[in-house]
Amino acid sequence: MGGRIKVLLGVLLALMPVGVAFAHANLLRSEPAAGARLDGSPQEIRLWFSEPIEPAYTQVRLLDSSGQSLPTGDLRVLPGDGTAVAVGVTSPLGQGIYTVAWRAMSRVDGHITEGSFSFGVGVAPPRTGSVTGAAGNPLEAPLRAAVFILAASLVGGAFFWLLVQRADWPETVALGVALGLQLAVLLWTLVWGVAAGGPERLFETVFNTQLGRVFIARNVFALGLVLSTLWGPVARLGIGIAFLGTISLGSHAAATVDPLAVFIDWAHLVGAAAWAGGLMRLAVFAWSGRGQKIDWGQVVGRFSNLAMVAVAVIGLTGLYRAWQELGELPALIDTVWGRLLLVKTAAVGLALLLGIFHLVRWRMRAGAPLGPVRLSLGAEAALLGAALVVSGPLTFNPPARTELLERPVRLAGQAGEWGYELEIRPGRVGDNEVVVRVRPPRPDARVQAVFVRFRMTDHEMGEVEVVPDPAGPDEFAAQTSQLSMVGNWEARVIIRPQGDYDRIGRAAFQLKEPALPVAPGPPVPPWMLGTAGLWTSGLLIIATSLLGQKSGTERRALAGLLLILAGSAVFFYFANRSEASLPGLGEQVPLVNPVPADEASLARGQALYQAYCVSCHGPQGRGDGPNAASLPVPPADLAVHVPAHSDGELFRFIANGLRGTPMPAFKDRLSEEEIWHLVNYIKTFGRYETSYAPNRAGD
Repeated sequence: MGGRIKVLLGVLLALMPVGVAFAHANLLRSEPAAGARLDGSPQEIRLWFSEPIEPAYTQVRLLDSSGQSLPTGDLRVLPGDGTAVAVGVTSPLGQGIYTVAWRAMSRVDGHITEGSFSFGVGVAPPRTGSVTGAAGNPLEAPLRAAVFILAASLVGGAFFWLLVQRADWPETVALGVALGLQLAVLLWTLVWGVAAGGPERLFETVFNTQLGRVFIARNVFALGLVLSTLWGPVARLGIGIAFLGTISLGSHAAATVDPLAVFIDWAHLVGAAAWAGGLMRLAVFAWSGRGQKIDWGQVVGRFSNLAMVAVAVIGLTGLYRAWQELGELPALIDTVWGRLLLVKTAAVGLALLLGIFHLVRWRMRAGAPLGPVRLSLGAEAALLGAALVVSGPLTFNPPARTELLERPVRLAGQAGEWGYELEIRPGRVGDNEVVVRVRPPRPDARVQAVFVRFRMTDHEMGEVEVVPDPAGPDEFAAQTSQLSMVGNWEARVIIRPQGDYDRIGRAAFQLKEPALPVAPGPPVPPWMLGTAGLWTSGLLIIATSLLGQKSGTERRALAGLLLILAGSAVFFYFANRSEASLPGLGEQVPLVNPVPADEASLARGQALYQAYCVSCHGPQGRGDGPNAASLPVPPADLAVHVPAHSDGELFRFIANGLRGTPMPAFKDRLSEEEIWHLVNYIKTFGRYETSYAPNRAGD
C-alpha cells in the first residue's frame, strides 16, 4: 500500500511543476518608443517598468550615434505607483539616431535589469526594438544554491530529529554547516550590494533599500542558526523556518498582489528543506548507524511519512507558482527558465523513484541497510541536492512568462506568389510596431503599398487596419495601438503590386498579455476556492494520518491523496478555460440593454462616465484622457470598440474589467442599473471608419 501511495505522489508531482518562479523589473514601454522616428527633438525621455524601482539605483543615459553621452536632467519618478521615470533632454537633438541605455533595480526584490533602445530624429533608426536583460553578479546564482543546500540540511536535520529518529547532526557538523551558511549569506549580501550600487555605496545600498533590509534580517537569522547549535534541534527548526521566510520575502513572489504568494513560496521552501535535508540526514545515519541496534523498518516508515507530506506540499505549491509564472506549456522547452524547471523536475522525479525503491526494499526485507542501499540513499540525497543547485539559476533568471513577453510575434506566409514576413513587436497588448517584409516573385516586381488588417477571432469586433510606411527595400513599418485585447487574432496581409491587383495572405497569432505593473486583480473565483478546499483537506488528512502513526494510516493517506488529485483535476479544468479568470462571466446577462436609452438614462450615464471613465478614456471616448499617458497599456478607443460589441459584452467589460489591461472591475462600485446607463451613454460615441477598403480581388 505504501508503495502505491508513493506512486500516486509521483504522478501528482509530475503534474505539478516544482519550483518558484520570479519576474524582474522589465521595461514595458517608453516615450519615445523603441524604433520611433521623430520630426523634432523630444523634451524628455520616459520609461515605464513592470515593478516599482529604486530611483537612487536606476540610471538612464542618452547616447548619440558615436557612443558619446549627451547631457540630461536628473532622473525623477513620475506620479503614480513608482514604476515610471523620466529624464529631461537639456539640449535640442539634431537629426540623427540616438540610443537610450538604462539600468534599473527593482524595489521589491532587488533584481537588476538593464537594456537599451534607439529612436531617430528626422531619420528612421534600425528596427531592432528594445533590448532587455538581467544584470547583476553571476556569483549570485551559485551563492543562492549554496544557501539553499546548507539551509535545507539544517532544517531537514531538525525535522528528522523531531519526527523520525532522535539522532541529530553531530554538534561539530551542525556548527560547521551553520557557519558555512552564515558565510554564504554574507557573501551573497556583499555580491548583491556591490552589483547594485558599487563598492563605494555598499553600506547605503544594504541599509536604505527594501531588499537590503531583507538581507540584514537574513544575516540575523543565519547568525541565530549558528547559535542554535547550543540550544538544540527544536530551536534550530524554528529559526531555520524563519530564515527560509526571509528568502521568500526577497523573492518576486513579494512583487505580486496575491496575498498567498509569499506564504506559498515559503511553504514550498519548507517542504523542500524537510524532504531534501531529512534525506541527507537519513543517508548519513544509514552509514553511521552500522552495527547499532536500530529498528530500521520504523525509521524508514516514519521518514517515508514525512517525505510524503513534504512531496505533497512541494507539488501543490510548485503547481500554484508555476501556473502563475510559466505562462504556457511550450515555454518548458522554449525558454531558459522552462528548461531549468524541467531539469529540476527530472532530478526530483528520479529521487522519488529511488525513494519508492527504498520503501519497497525495507517492506520486503527488514534489517539494516546493505551497502548498495546505503549508496542509493546517497544517490537520492545527491539528486535532491542537484535540484537545489538548479534552484540557484532558476531563481536568478527571469521566469518563462517574462521571457515570452520579450519575444515578438513573427509570422511568415504567402500572398499569392508573393512571400512575406510579418513581425509584431513586442507582440502584446498595447503599443506595437508592425513590420512587413515582402519577397517579390521576380526581380522586376515592385510593391506599391502594403496593408495589414487585424481581426480578433475570440470576439466579433470587426477589423482594424494598419497602413505601414516604406522603411527600406521591400520593407514596411508602422506603429499601432489597435491591438488592445489578449487572445487569438488573425492578420490579413494585403500586398498591392504596381500595376496589378491585390494579393492577400492570412496568418493567425496569439496576442500576449502586457507585462503590467503590479495591480489589484479580480476577486478569487469560486472554482479556485473549491480547489483550495480540496487540497487543504487532503493535506490535513495526510498529515494527521501519517504523522499520527495509528492503525489505518495508509488508507486515510490514500483518501487524502485522492482529494488532492480531485482538486488538481478541478484546477486544470478551470485554469485552462479563458473565462475562468473573470468571475461572473458565466452569469446570464441580456444581449440587449433592458434600460431604454432615453434622455434620463443618457444623462445618468454621462454623469457616471465623467466620474469613473473620463480620466482615462477622455471626453469623447478616444482614449486620450489626462491619465492615459501614464498607463502601461493605452485605454481603448471606445468609438472603435463599442460598435463591435453587444450590450451584454459591454456590460461584462465594465462589470468585470478587462484581463491584461488596466481596466478595473466596477461591479463592486456600480449597480447593475448604473452599468446599463453607462452602456447607453458610451454607445453615443461616433463610429470609426476604416481608412482604406482593400480590393477584394483574389480574396
